[in-house]
Amino acid sequence: MFESFKKDTIERLEGNSKVIKTQLGLVEYAEFGNSGPIILEIHGSPGGFDQIFETKGFKTIAPSRPGYLRTPLSSGESPENQARLFNALLDELKIDSVIIKGTSGGGPAAIEFASNFPERTQGLILFEALTGAWTPNQDPAEDIENFSDHDMWNLLSSLVKSGDESMISFLIPNKNNQKLVLNKKENIENLKKLFWSIWPLSLRLDGWKNDKNNFKNLSLPLNKIKCPTLIIHGTEDTNVDIKHAEKALKEIQNSKLYIVEGGDHYMSFSHSNEIEKEISNFIKSL
Repeated sequence: MFESFKKDTIERLEGNSKVIKTQLGLVEYAEFGNSGPIILEIHGSPGGFDQIFETKGFKTIAPSRPGYLRTPLSSGESPENQARLFNALLDELKIDSVIIKGTSGGGPAAIEFASNFPERTQGLILFEALTGAWTPNQDPAEDIENFSDHDMWNLLSSLVKSGDESMISFLIPNKNNQKLVLNKKENIENLKKLFWSIWPLSLRLDGWKNDKNNFKNLSLPLNKIKCPTLIIHGTEDTNVDIKHAEKALKEIQNSKLYIVEGGDHYMSFSHSNEIEKEISNFIKSL
C-alpha cells in the first residue's frame, strides 16, 4: 500500500506542475487562476509548489524553491540566487511584474526579489515570514531528516485516520483556533493538503537542509525595498516569532504590519476570512 500511495502521489504532483528551463537552471512551477493581478507566491520550509493554494480573484504562479520536488538545488542555493531564478522564470513566462508573497521560509527569497528587481515588484507580502537569522525550535531527535518516507507516511496517515479534531489538535495548540478551523470544511481540507505538503520527504530534504544552512546567519536587504509592503503575523506564532515581522516593519520604508491576535503558524486556516480581506485590500490599493 505504501509503494502505490507514493507512486500515485508523485504522479499527481508531476501532473499538477510544469518544469521549465531558464537561463539560470530548471524550475518547477504551477499556475492557479486565469485572470486578475498576478501573485508570485514563494512557499515555506519544507514544502514545494503544492504548499500554495489558489487565491480567488488572482492569478498565482507557485514555483518550487531549489531543492524541493523537481527544482534542483543547483538552480539557486541562496535566497538571492533563488530570487534571480524566479526573475528568470518570469522572463520565460513573459510576465512583466508581479505582487510577490513570501510565506515563512519563503520570506527571504521574496525579500531578495523585491530588493533586486524593483521594476518587477508591484508589492510585497510577507506572511509569517522569516526576515532574519532562524534555526528550528525543535529537538534534534524530532528533525524530519531522521524520518524515512515510510516513517512519515505512517505518522501522517495515522493522524488523518484519527479524525479531524485529533489531527487539528496535533497541529494547533490553541483550542479557539481549533474550533475556527473545524467550523469550515474548506479550511479542514486545505489544512490536510498542507499537512501532506512535506511528503515525500525524500523529494524535499535537499531544500530543507539548504534552508537550515542558509537561515542560520541570514542577513537580508530589507532597507533597500521601496515597494508597498504588507506584513502579516500572528501573536501566537511559535514557528516564526513575531519579532521577524517587527524587524521588517522597522527596516522596510513603505510597510504596514497587520497583527492577527491569537494567530499561530496555521492562522491562514483559522483566520482565513480576516487574512484574505487584508490581502485583497492591499492588492487593490496598489
